Amino acid sequence: MRMIDKKIINTGRQFEFDVAKAFAVFFMIVVHVFEHTVIYDKSPLWYLVEFFGCAPSAGVFMFAMGLGMVYTRHDSPTDFVRRGIKLLISGYLLNFFRQTLALAVVNAFFKESGYDGGSLLGSFMFVDILQFAGTAFLFMALFKKLELRPWMILVISIVMSLLGSLTPGLFDNAPEYIQLPVGLLIYTNSQTAFPAMQWLIYPALGICFGHLLQHVKDKDRFYRIALVIALVAALAINAGFLLIGIDTAEILMEVMVYYTQAPPTLIWCLSVVALLIPLYYFVGKEIRGKAAVFVKYISANLTTIYVIHWLLLGNLITILKMNDIEFSGVTGLAFSLLILIASISLCFLWKKLSMRWL
Repeated sequence: MRMIDKKIINTGRQFEFDVAKAFAVFFMIVVHVFEHTVIYDKSPLWYLVEFFGCAPSAGVFMFAMGLGMVYTRHDSPTDFVRRGIKLLISGYLLNFFRQTLALAVVNAFFKESGYDGGSLLGSFMFVDILQFAGTAFLFMALFKKLELRPWMILVISIVMSLLGSLTPGLFDNAPEYIQLPVGLLIYTNSQTAFPAMQWLIYPALGICFGHLLQHVKDKDRFYRIALVIALVAALAINAGFLLIGIDTAEILMEVMVYYTQAPPTLIWCLSVVALLIPLYYFVGKEIRGKAAVFVKYISANLTTIYVIHWLLLGNLITILKMNDIEFSGVTGLAFSLLILIASISLCFLWKKLSMRWL
């Protein structure tokens, strides 16, 4: 039996991507807690957290976002523009309420604490994943308007990635008010996490994968083959890196190396994403009943949960740093779980009260 059909077979939500997004948001919360509240001791736990906090979180989320662009019913260029603008506004509002406001209060009333949270402008204009998502939707709206096919979008994103990898340092001498908006496109300073040129390849690949997945007749066979290919590729990439002296630990632990996504970093991160997606499919087959409902709820409300966790954590970080409080690794894991539970609970309450903005 043919594995791929000319007709569209798979429509609606693909549960493996609900599973992927649920894991991604948990990994994001854990790595954010560790990077801001836990004593850095170079322990195996730290490396494990940084591993799951890189490609398995942001990379998988962006890949899933691209697939969602294929499966959504709201897929016109106008829909994507609206979604992009909404995400950008949400991202900057989040920046204000998770850090800028608290920093302004500290600067005004608690200068003696010695807390240095950076500049107000930098905290407000920080280019995080919501800013990236908004910019990505605007790019995809343009590509849709131009009626570009998925492979064309992928080629453009590869060229953007290669060009973007050459740009770090170009704006080192520019004033902050120039660096920060340019950071939406390329890496300019420490306030740039996910510049579009370096990261657009993830949703572009998700779009290509989504178009292929729509035509898959036998998903079990498809994902078994995908898993074998991804496993062989991941082993080959890591072996190759070892032979030529590329340190994968640097990808995990060096912030600039990860965020700038130079070709070796990109290749390694994509190999991890490629390995996880088929694994999530087989994990998803074992999730049933109320557990499946719970996973779908997290996936459907991912943005809201993400925003709430940062509102809680961002302001707590300011308080903890003002008082020089840091956690051990085990306490950090417990704190991460607490933030996750609180975020999901507050999301449920938010939706219950029908306060729908995010």
